[in-house]
Amino acid sequence: MIADKKILVTGGASGMGMTLVRGYARSGARVASLDIDPAGEAIATAAQGEGLGSAFFIACDVSDEAAVQAAVAQVVERLGGLDVLVHAAAVAPVTAAESIDLALVERVMAVNMTSTFLRNRAVFPYLKDRGGKIINFASSMGVVGAPNKAHYAASKGAVIARTRSIAAAWGRYGITCNSIA
Repeated sequence: MIADKKILVTGGASGMGMTLVRGYARSGARVASLDIDPAGEAIATAAQGEGLGSAFFIACDVSDEAAVQAAVAQVVERLGGLDVLVHAAAVAPVTAAESIDLALVERVMAVNMTSTFLRNRAVFPYLKDRGGKIINFASSMGVVGAPNKAHYAASKGAVIARTRSIAAAWGRYGITCNSIA
């Protein structure tokens, strides 16, 4: 049952994150959308009027620790708690494996893996005492690799390992952690 759930979606300004913001709000959830792209504001506003639930937007760089902590605190305050984190924010530049430079690897890891760590850690205190759900977006490329997205594949492999690890560690708190590939 999604109605009345308090859900935080990252990457809500485009792609699957945008679709989730709209779908959850239509289904009666109370949704917070986070993204670095200010287009997320219009998407959350539209989602607010499309269904039974509600939605709002907060601009946030998911790879910035201070911004993540502040945004999660604001989301929890505005929603009156938190039931679900859906971490969908990611970047996937196409670059031949032999042409990837360190700066690109660092950016992809920051947005895809480090942000997963930061967001998961930031919501943990709010889920620890009452349980909840964490859904981290991974990719099949994290298992099988990708010649023109080796950096992306590596970051998503790390997301899969992170999700398995926190599922084992945080299950005792009633927190279920899964990844979608």
